[in-house]
Amino acid sequence: MYLYQRGIRLHYTSGCLSHVYLSLGPTHPTATTLTLRGFGESDQPPRGYSVNTFAADIARAIPRIATAPVTLIAPNRNVEKIARMVKQKHPELVKRVECENPHSTYFDLRSPATRVLTRVAFTRRR
Repeated sequence: MYLYQRGIRLHYTSGCLSHVYLSLGPTHPTATTLTLRGFGESDQPPRGYSVNTFAADIARAIPRIATAPVTLIAPNRNVEKIARMVKQKHPELVKRVECENPHSTYFDLRSPATRVLTRVAFTRRR
């Protein structure tokens, strides 16, 4: 399925994973995955790969494809930083953030989004 916002096509899928994620809530949660711009079947525009843009894409998508507040499950530490930014800026949309695999880092070297995610991964606070 696709979600169109501000001229960018974002790919997402949705389904019931209650048998896997029962600990996330008392009811049967529905898992929806959003593919960030620059990855997979989502558009790969020539620019627009800042962390703020990724966070804004997620924040705009949540009310359109899920019932807020949601739990954001990030596949790695890079995306976790973006998810935490969404929670900080939009606490009404995000209940909590979890990192699925905190020791993994995924980089698709062909993706234009890799540059910004690499910068996020290796930026240290002083």
